[in-house]
Amino acid sequence: MNSKQRIAAAMNHQTPDRVPVMCQLALGHYFLNCTGKPSEIWFDSEAFAGVLVERQQKYGFDGILVNLPGRPPDWTNALASREHIGDHEHLRWKSGLETIFGADDNPQTYQPGHKLLARADYTSVDVGDPATFRLPGYVWNTLHAPELWGIDPQADLSDPAVYPGWFTNTLSKVQQLAPEVSIHVEVFSPFTHLLELFGYEHALLALVDAPGTCHELLGVLTQNVLAQVELYAACQPDAILVSSAFAGAGFISRQMYEEYVIPYEDLIFRAIRGYGWK
Repeated sequence: MNSKQRIAAAMNHQTPDRVPVMCQLALGHYFLNCTGKPSEIWFDSEAFAGVLVERQQKYGFDGILVNLPGRPPDWTNALASREHIGDHEHLRWKSGLETIFGADDNPQTYQPGHKLLARADYTSVDVGDPATFRLPGYVWNTLHAPELWGIDPQADLSDPAVYPGWFTNTLSKVQQLAPEVSIHVEVFSPFTHLLELFGYEHALLALVDAPGTCHELLGVLTQNVLAQVELYAACQPDAILVSSAFAGAGFISRQMYEEYVIPYEDLIFRAIRGYGWK
């Protein structure tokens, strides 16, 4: 069996020739152990695809998780300046935001003056306003980019047609480089999107103070995630991971899990199965 066949057998409850190994390395591991600048690994689809495959081959994993979306090939055109200050790389964007790559951390993006990125306010959020889903704090923590590159400001994010073709190019490049490896891709759960929209502290307050608003937003966010699932499914990955980091380990109550997580994630799972993927 090759790696792709091995993981497929395990996922289909068959008996593989050995226990398959799937490992998601921290982005920092690539920064520290691969050639290329951390900023290029983070923002360049081909660079990221290259290090994903490089480490998989070095360590002998059977699977690769593509956990950053594709990037525009001309992403550097969005830069106003780029410089190293000490052991930090500073990327200043034409939008006014700044991304800083430190020596021992993932990149962090700030508003001018090193201010934290704006998030939505659950007491006044307008669910019908496209700008709500373009707030930089939300975009950075879900798509890991300083802005929604290549998407019209008024576009409906639940429509797969509004996403540029390069949105899936990292996945496609990894599939090209490692055809015998099980290639998985990641989307965030609607609940994760909700927490990133408000920020964690305020999102937890919103679950208690504004449940109606949360459900309305979760409905919209679910449709947006479904659009991404449709795009990825068309690329025929071996599996689609629905990452839901805040749903377990007692972070929220069982009652909240049943109310805010299960109904919306179930729609995502059904869609993935409907496309024929795991």
